[in-house]
Amino acid sequence: MDINATHHKPSTDGMVKATATPISLGRTVTCHEVIIEHENGTRLCTVRITNFIKDRK
Repeated sequence: MDINATHHKPSTDGMVKATATPISLGRTVTCHEVIIEHENGTRLCTVRITNFIKDRK
């Protein structure tokens, strides 16, 4: 439904890690904050994503 990302710094080497934390978990709409960090702990990007959950029938 919606995605918003703020890119703080680039990464040109090493590994990156993304951690998603739920903000709101409803039956049909969920919202998560995703933090993307370099292996040294530097925050590279902050994302907020809202998803619509549709039941497969």
